[in-house]
Amino acid sequence: MNPSETAVPACARNPLSVMAVMLALAGGTASADPAAAQAVYPVTRADALTYVVDYEPFWSPDGRQIVFISSRDGGMRVHVMDADGGHMRALTQSEGEDDSPAWSPDGKQIAYVSMHNGASQLFVMDADGSNVRQLTHGAGDNIHPAWSPDSARILFDTAKIVVRGPRPVTAATCRDAAPEPRPSAAVNQ
Repeated sequence: MNPSETAVPACARNPLSVMAVMLALAGGTASADPAAAQAVYPVTRADALTYVVDYEPFWSPDGRQIVFISSRDGGMRVHVMDADGGHMRALTQSEGEDDSPAWSPDGKQIAYVSMHNGASQLFVMDADGSNVRQLTHGAGDNIHPAWSPDSARILFDTAKIVVRGPRPVTAATCRDAAPEPRPSAAVNQ
């Protein structure tokens, strides 16, 4: 038996199956191979020295696509694929590590976090990967984007280098170059 087969369930070799396993683990309705449900992190061994990790899958609002983070193109990048597993493509090619993709409720945009110069910054792009805009700047980490129901604003957590107590919820508009912290506020489009 090939060593890569012993470490990774067969379904983890197909990104769609990985997403189904992750949905099943999260209590979703997707069916998956019961043996694969034991996989906590979907890791695929590409060769003797390279592993591919796919995680953080989210359905598009219309259910036709899945956005997720993958290391398959080098580094952690935002990817999207059709719901049937076809037409997979990387949407980001940044020098930083990407994380936390979030579809806008209208399906037109994807917010995500990317690590640049030692800090996590919030970005938004059109759903096809074009028109990338950086919403936050500075030394603090800006993480966990969450869209408003009307797709006009984004909430996110902000953590400065040294923070005691809870992180403030911060807001910015997509047109702002440097957002100002406002407790319990949101990002305007």
